[in-house]
Amino acid sequence: MTEPAAPETPSPPRPVPDLGFFAGPSSRGTSAFGGAPVAAPPSSPAAGNRFDGAAGNQFGSATAAPFGAAAPLAPFGLDPGVPTGPNPRSSVSTVAVVAVVVGLLVLVLAVTGGRFGWRHFLADPVVPDTLQGMPLITDPSFEAGTRAAQDSVAKDLTAGSKAEIGLYSDGQGLGYMLFALRGSSRPGQGNGDDELKNAPKTTHGNVECYAMPSAPGAVAATMCMRSFFRRAVLVMAFGVTRPDPAMVARATDEAWKAQ
Repeated sequence: MTEPAAPETPSPPRPVPDLGFFAGPSSRGTSAFGGAPVAAPPSSPAAGNRFDGAAGNQFGSATAAPFGAAAPLAPFGLDPGVPTGPNPRSSVSTVAVVAVVVGLLVLVLAVTGGRFGWRHFLADPVVPDTLQGMPLITDPSFEAGTRAAQDSVAKDLTAGSKAEIGLYSDGQGLGYMLFALRGSSRPGQGNGDDELKNAPKTTHGNVECYAMPSAPGAVAATMCMRSFFRRAVLVMAFGVTRPDPAMVARATDEAWKAQ
């Protein structure tokens, strides 16, 4: 009778070699083969950094942290957070534009102001050669009467004022008498205005026309005038029948533009 064989005592497990880097990461914080976590050598770089830079940076340069972290410095050491002064070139351009605008305004005022002063204080009244196609009468037999009427009007004007009168006719019963004036009337010369208050009045743009009263059988007349400051033109139209105020107003505008 043989003795039963003694059960074999299990041999202790063999140590598992530490594969280090080739074991791969452990999902539970242990080594790939169930051992204790393998600590990185003190001299090894942080995980995920192959070039000794900060985490997540493959080339060692610092990156801007997201969500409100400090902004990186601008290139060449300029800090974008520090406001810089005004652009000198922009300031010079603004000054140049302002200077041009001011110069143009001064030029416009000088031209318009000079023309206004010349027209109202120095320029002589003008009697054009034609008016609404009618020629200016230059017959010497009318010259004495025209000069007398001109002197009469000048007496009612202030010193420095001047008046010019011209007669026009179409040779068919219609005629114009133009009064071109520069200056102002003497104080108290208002009788003419009182007479015009009773005359029928029509307005044609900037021209006022009046149907002048006439005696039975006499020549009918329409008077139109346009004035501004120290300049005025007045046209008296005569005819067997009363001249149309609109037609006389056109003649008045033509005479005004000639001044």
